[in-house]
Amino acid sequence: KTLITFIKRLPLGRSMFYDSHVHTRHSGHSENYSLMQARKIAEGKCIVLSVREHAPFPKEFFDSSRKNHYVNVGGLPPEKASLQPGSIESFFNEIKESGLSLGFEVDILPGFEKETEGIIRNLEHIANEHGVQIDGINGSHHYHNGKVWDSSYELLCKAIKTSGGFKRFIKSYFGQIRDAIRTGFYDAISHLELPLKFIGNGNPLENKLDALKQFYAEEIEKTFETAKNQDITIEYNTSGFDYACKRAYLGSHALHFAYHMNVPIVIGSDTHSVRHIGRHFDFAALQLKQYGINKLHYFKNRKRIAYNI
Repeated sequence: KTLITFIKRLPLGRSMFYDSHVHTRHSGHSENYSLMQARKIAEGKCIVLSVREHAPFPKEFFDSSRKNHYVNVGGLPPEKASLQPGSIESFFNEIKESGLSLGFEVDILPGFEKETEGIIRNLEHIANEHGVQIDGINGSHHYHNGKVWDSSYELLCKAIKTSGGFKRFIKSYFGQIRDAIRTGFYDAISHLELPLKFIGNGNPLENKLDALKQFYAEEIEKTFETAKNQDITIEYNTSGFDYACKRAYLGSHALHFAYHMNVPIVIGSDTHSVRHIGRHFDFAALQLKQYGINKLHYFKNRKRIAYNI
């Protein structure tokens, strides 16, 4: 019934979208808005929302005796970067009341695969207790050797330096993404090209990236090959348009491989504010179609469903 209502509201030539990457006030670093408010705004834009809240971290991630454990280098602290135990009850109650699709963004933490699987299973159990289902699990990469790297340009540069240079960082990043894809934990990979977030405005990393264009494209290609082999979905994340890189986190190489390898794509705004629900989706549709991608996907009960754009 809701979908029929949306379709009737669509302006001529306007596609309906599923925004499959929406955060809530429970994340610790989003605006304090209600999900009912978000749903109302989305309906006005002919968008169906699906929450992808940051999942709690495994407690073992903070055990200093473990390799790749959490190290505080500044940036967003863990208590502001994920759903906290004290918020879980109110979070699930609000999800149920809003009727929105539920999913989680789960951090890719090399060396903590068993614990990560335990987090996902526990969230499924809690969801079941509250009478809601988890529609999708997204994997995302924010920590390199236990240190957050994507909160600022300075932290990205630190991660590059400790990796032994930009090339080694990129190789490690995409290698860890491919390893995560092979675990089978995730339905989709979020913001695949996040390392480009702060590369722009003439900063030194632009030249380094330009010198590694072929290598970078090869890493993207290998990652899409892995996604194809594992039948996993890759996210076109529009939040990058609002950062230094001024582009989606799927660029020309990635879209080329997505089309030619027939790797399914899901779109997400990665919004932490009601103002950003469905941000840049109309431009995204044009760009996707330019690369021959005429279908997007969303998830229901962890099963992928296609729709036309």
